[in-house]
Amino acid sequence: MIGLVRRHHALAPPTPAAAPLWNLLVIAGQMARELTQEEDMTAARSWPPPQLLERAETTFGLNPERRAQYVAKLQDEYSSALAALIQ
Repeated sequence: MIGLVRRHHALAPPTPAAAPLWNLLVIAGQMARELTQEEDMTAARSWPPPQLLERAETTFGLNPERRAQYVAKLQDEYSSALAALIQ
């Protein structure tokens, strides 16, 4: 797990066994970017690259439209959590 987190901006999973979790991190990175409207400050470039995101989504049978639906559902929760922190 430590290796996976340490290398979560790599262009490929650190090991074949780590691929499922790594793909989830790729999708989660995109969803975080869409929720916050900010780039990942720990990445040297825009993350994730489109081809990695497409491959990760394909692995889980996800597509941009379905991801957008999940992000829309999470937006209210994110906004509420952020509001509670700002108060």
